[in-house]
Amino acid sequence: MRKLRKVMALLLTLAMVMGLSLTAFAAPKNSATITVENADNATLSMVQVIKADPKTETGWAFVGNAATAYKTAFGVENDQDAIWMLIGAKNNEIELPRELTPASAAQINQALNLVSDEFKTFTNGSAVYEAGVYVINAVEKDYTYNKMAAYVGFGEIKDDEGTVINGYPSLIDAVLEAKKSPITIKKDVDDNDGYYAIGQILTYTLETYVPYAKPDETNFKFMVTDDLFNAQYYLTGEKSIAKIELEGETEPIGGASEFKLRDPQGEDFFTKGFTIDLSKLIDKSNSNAGKKVTITYTVKVTGEYGTNDIWNNAIAHVGEEETDSEQVRLHTGNIILTKYNEEETEKLAGAGFEVRKKLNNGNYSEPLKFKEIIRGIYQYAPDDPNAVTEIFTGDQNQPGGALSIEKGELIITGIDAGEYQFIEKTAPKGYSINSTPVTAVLDEDSDKNFRERGISKTYVEFVSMTDTKLAELPGTGGIGTTIFTIDGCVIMIAAAGLYFASRRKHGEN
Repeated sequence: MRKLRKVMALLLTLAMVMGLSLTAFAAPKNSATITVENADNATLSMVQVIKADPKTETGWAFVGNAATAYKTAFGVENDQDAIWMLIGAKNNEIELPRELTPASAAQINQALNLVSDEFKTFTNGSAVYEAGVYVINAVEKDYTYNKMAAYVGFGEIKDDEGTVINGYPSLIDAVLEAKKSPITIKKDVDDNDGYYAIGQILTYTLETYVPYAKPDETNFKFMVTDDLFNAQYYLTGEKSIAKIELEGETEPIGGASEFKLRDPQGEDFFTKGFTIDLSKLIDKSNSNAGKKVTITYTVKVTGEYGTNDIWNNAIAHVGEEETDSEQVRLHTGNIILTKYNEEETEKLAGAGFEVRKKLNNGNYSEPLKFKEIIRGIYQYAPDDPNAVTEIFTGDQNQPGGALSIEKGELIITGIDAGEYQFIEKTAPKGYSINSTPVTAVLDEDSDKNFRERGISKTYVEFVSMTDTKLAELPGTGGIGTTIFTIDGCVIMIAAAGLYFASRRKHGEN
């Protein structure tokens, strides 16, 4: 009997422990965490704008000055009406009193931006201890964020098997995803080898994103500007491209007319550019916020002698903020050919060459066209009606400046990467034509740091060719020919004498 009492006491103790444990497990949770996703690098701040208040019609009440922000945005005068409109936005099946309508996304966004109470620094994932609505602001370099609202409500918390582990009214954790838009602009060009040729059409692409609207601003500003050096915008004509595309749209939203050119003739290299106004893409409902805008356009390389680079950069303007793209820089290629005598002890002036470029099919092009800058320096000029196809090595030394060249040198500039063949067409005076062409290959390994030859300051390839002197022919004349000449004269005189003597005799008869 005593043992039975001990067993019963033990069972009773165990039951009491289990009961206490079950009660503890089902107890309400008095804190909730707020987690903001997609904001890993952002600095967060937070303010509570609504709290639980069982004395009110809705069971909720505004905190601080938040009521003014919501009533202004929703167009109502009563605090509870504004909260009813929020409830309707959360659950559209609820019938709202006083013919109220659910708040729209644009109205809620406006209310969040009108909240003027002090925001305090908030650590992502930290806990709060009161139910209600919390407005969160995020700040990150090169991004704009839409203000967020986290709702911490009451409820039961269950495990994966559906067992209640925290009973009502537990505070429910809130997880929300930040909506952000980069204040960035990316620029790229379709010329992957880094070289360009004069006359070439290049395609540039800009990428930026529609920013989030701030409803307290009356004038939205979202613009893209572009600057260009050593080329012309080519927005209309054969093979031209000028279009503006918006993510989600199947057709371009703008064309060449949207590109407002600055100094379109390019009289000043440093003021050429365009402006595109994209402010119309911003609205209070943020219907386009975060969408990518792609701007594609073409330029034609003009190339002025002595300018080896095309550079191009763009700026995104969002409100008063500006963000630059990385500068895109391309380079012209240059080849220096030196003509030597056979011993390579003397440079030869006056050698004429045709230059051909190797094509993708392995064949060589027709002779390329060049315009002469000075004797020995030629710039690629495919569209110049006065361009020539035979170009010559320089006939004198001209040191210093952009026109630096030495006798016997031939410099060509304004060409793209690739393999070039030099075919001699005219030999220097006293020398024979070298029938074996020489080739030069411009690529990423070409000398990028050459600083001694005029325009050839960026990408340079060097090549040379030798010529041999004309062979001497055997001389004529000598004593043997003199004797033959005298004998010939004697024979001719004798023949003439016999002829006249014969005529005299015939006349006497």
